[in-house]
Amino acid sequence: IINADYIGGTYSISFSSNCKHNITFNSDKGEWISIKESTSTTEFIIDCEILPNIYDESREGTIIFKNGMTELASVKVIQEKFNSSLTVNMKESGTLEKAYPQDILDNIISLKIIGEINGNDLSVIRKMTGYDLGGAVDENMNPIPAREGKLVNLDLSEAQIVNGGKLTIEDDQIEFIVDNDIPRHTFYGCTFTNLT
Repeated sequence: IINADYIGGTYSISFSSNCKHNITFNSDKGEWISIKESTSTTEFIIDCEILPNIYDESREGTIIFKNGMTELASVKVIQEKFNSSLTVNMKESGTLEKAYPQDILDNIISLKIIGEINGNDLSVIRKMTGYDLGGAVDENMNPIPAREGKLVNLDLSEAQIVNGGKLTIEDDQIEFIVDNDIPRHTFYGCTFTNLT
């Protein structure tokens, strides 16, 4: 059995076989796993890339190994339901966006940050509220659509603001970040139920 958290990721399965086989994945929730196989003589390694689960229910599926119509083996995969509350222990400032898939960040309702954050992280938090650069354009003059984030509860009580990164507000207005200071317009236009 593979027990995966809602964030997903890559899980490996190793097995030995001396016959040809094919691999399928069955689930009543659609395709949420991609499978990549590598071989060396009789040893096989299957890498299962599990997509983030952004739904309010867990999901299950089965990876089936067959030789023709004969089932050789199967592995059950269970992925937990989405948790809309996230506590992040920042190991390095400026890395919030790289730590989690965008599908997860866009659906977080409650966020607690522990550790150091900079302007890049504050920009990600703005995006998570759904208030982003809607109406702005990128470097190629293409429109940047407004985001559909859901963040309404933010806890920065154990976060330290550190110098660095870039906080973009509206119309390419950039705020420079200094230690222990949240710029005045950081959360301009954002709607929070709780902000600590």
